[in-house]
Amino acid sequence: MFAVRKRKPTLILALVGFAIAVSLFTYLEISDYSAPRPLLRVAIFTFCPASFLSLLFIDIEPHTVGAFGVWFVVALMNSVLYGTIGTLVGRYFCKSD
Repeated sequence: MFAVRKRKPTLILALVGFAIAVSLFTYLEISDYSAPRPLLRVAIFTFCPASFLSLLFIDIEPHTVGAFGVWFVVALMNSVLYGTIGTLVGRYFCKSD
């Protein structure tokens, strides 16, 4: 029971990190990759820091399998980042019985 309680924040935050990146990719696909407003850009890089990786692949065409692949890797990296934060939260803030 003790180990499950400490892993719960890790799994929840990892899923949140993945969902944030997927939501961002969906938004970019729907908006046809138009330049977001400055405030939205700050929010993107704050909540999905792994999206900086997409800047390295600037020559990837939008709406292609390559773009999906890059953003899938971004989503996985964001999930790992959020999961790491969840592990720290579980370790230091979840009480043991």
